[in-house]
Amino acid sequence: MIVINTVSSSRFSIDGIEYFKNFMPIARGNTIAIINAYDSKIDLSGAKAYDQFNIDSVVYATLELTQSALLSVLFSRVAADNVLPLIRDLNSNDSVSHTGDTTETIVKTYTIPANTIPSECVISALIAIKKVGGLDSAVFEFGLSGESNGLFHLVTMGNNPYLLCERKFTIKNGEISCFGVSGSTFNDVGVNLTRFSFAFDVAASNDLDLRFRLLNAGDDMILDYVQINIL
Repeated sequence: MIVINTVSSSRFSIDGIEYFKNFMPIARGNTIAIINAYDSKIDLSGAKAYDQFNIDSVVYATLELTQSALLSVLFSRVAADNVLPLIRDLNSNDSVSHTGDTTETIVKTYTIPANTIPSECVISALIAIKKVGGLDSAVFEFGLSGESNGLFHLVTMGNNPYLLCERKFTIKNGEISCFGVSGSTFNDVGVNLTRFSFAFDVAASNDLDLRFRLLNAGDDMILDYVQINIL
C-alpha cells in the first residue's frame, strides 16, 4: 500500500517523504503511476493497481475515483508557478551570523530533497548578506556540500556593507553548471569566466552550504535571506 497525504498547498508526502506538488497520476489499464509533470523519468511509484493507493486516509473503490483524488493532491499551480520557492530562508532575528575568526565557516546548509526538481532545469539563487564593522572586505560562498570549490563566491566591498546577488545554475546531463569565482559581480551578467560543472543527481538528496569568511575577525557577517527558485 502506498500512503499519500496532503502536507500543504504546495507539498504532499508519499510514504512519509515530502515532495513539491509537481507530479501527475498517469492511468494505464487498472494501474496508476505517479510521474513528475516536467520530467517523465522521475517515477515515484511505478505502475500500481488503483486500490494500492491510500490517499489522505481513503482507499477509493474505482480507478476513476482514485485518479480524481490524486490530481489535486499531487499537482498544484502554486508549486508549478513557483509562488512558493524551492527554498526560502528569511533568517528571522538574524540568527545566522559569523564573527570572531577569519577561517571559512559553514553557517547554514540547505537540502534539496530527492526527486523534487526536473533533471533538466535552471535554478535561480537570490542571496542577501549584511556586513557590520570596518572597511575590510569579506567573502561568502554558496556550494555543494563536500566540494572544496563553491558554485560561486562573492567578495563584499568595504564601503558596501549590504550585498544582494542573484545567480543561476543549469542542471542537465547529471551535472549542475554555473559561473564560479566572480569577484564583486553580483549576477551572471558581465562574468567573463569559464563555467564550472559538478555531478548532480536529482534522484538523490543534495545539500548546499552557505559559507562565510571574514578578512577582519572583528567584523560580523549576517545572513539576511536566501531564496532559491526553479525557473
